[in-house]
Amino acid sequence: MELVLDRLGRGAVIGHRGYPQVYPENTIASFVAALKAGADFVELDVQRTVDDQIVVFHDNSLKRLLRLDSNISGMTWNALRTHRIDGHGIPTLASALKAISRFGEGAGVLIEIKHPADTQYVLDVVKESGMKGRVAIISFHGSALSIDAGIPTGLLYMRRNRKIEFAGINGSEIILPQYKHLTRSSVEKAHMLGLKVVTWTVDTKEEMENAWMLGVDGIITDNPKLGRETFELLRR
Repeated sequence: MELVLDRLGRGAVIGHRGYPQVYPENTIASFVAALKAGADFVELDVQRTVDDQIVVFHDNSLKRLLRLDSNISGMTWNALRTHRIDGHGIPTLASALKAISRFGEGAGVLIEIKHPADTQYVLDVVKESGMKGRVAIISFHGSALSIDAGIPTGLLYMRRNRKIEFAGINGSEIILPQYKHLTRSSVEKAHMLGLKVVTWTVDTKEEMENAWMLGVDGIITDNPKLGRETFELLRR
């Protein structure tokens, strides 16, 4: 747990679904590209197939990326694995973690759980991967984060509300506000509660500089190369 939280220090760069400006989102090529570009972490999303395989994909529906009227929750892994996104396969969480692990102990992963019922399945994969010390679980659903597995958790939110206090009560170590709702007072409040602050999705140099000035611990971005370059300049 401490390794992840230490890495979420001042100016951590997290590739949003990898490096989607270069490769299709949530593919192994996208994760590798993000880490090569200087990302400290990659963020990825998970879904569960009908035969309980955890796969890396943002939507339950295949409509947006594959133009198919099918849902992952209604498909077997053997059926899903035949599909390609611009030539790239849909990875299992296990295969994604294996690829990321090759970048040494520095590379971390934020795993977003879309459905609280998937939490235990995800934890089982993480434990089997040997990556437990390099993973944080994040979600919009507090119930998905009620775990006691020695893995840090983070609460996502898209509007101004009392989620900062809830994150602390819920036992989470990280708060993840949408960038447009980020304020200096919210960052300071979170830090007073001992929470790390990671904001999303931050894609322009101006947004990155502003997030830095507001005191965030990390940004989730579609352009990790720009994020790394911007933060390195700000550190000087």
